[in-house]
Amino acid sequence: MLAYHRKFHPEIISDFSGITDSELNLPATFWEETRFPIQHRLHRYEAHFVQHTIQIDKALVAIGQAPSESKRLIRKIYAASAEAEEIMIGAEKMDETAILATASSIYGKN
Repeated sequence: MLAYHRKFHPEIISDFSGITDSELNLPATFWEETRFPIQHRLHRYEAHFVQHTIQIDKALVAIGQAPSESKRLIRKIYAASAEAEEIMIGAEKMDETAILATASSIYGKN
């Protein structure tokens, strides 16, 4: 499973970097009748993933396998890494001013 995700991840990043802002506003149909913008769908996917993570944590606690402090810290590191990677999707198309503004924003969070 890890090998699959290691192979698949760069492909997704490459595909997503080609999505334009106008494309993110295009309507997408899923299981309900209402057509929501693609950007909304992507945010809902993220929220859904968080919900699954919480359910997995609850199951681990129930079977006596609650994550240790170090595992919780590692999870935070991976989450921060993912956020930084998310910000950089499509960065090769950005001009230097936008890149410096993004770096300044990240630096300001510390």
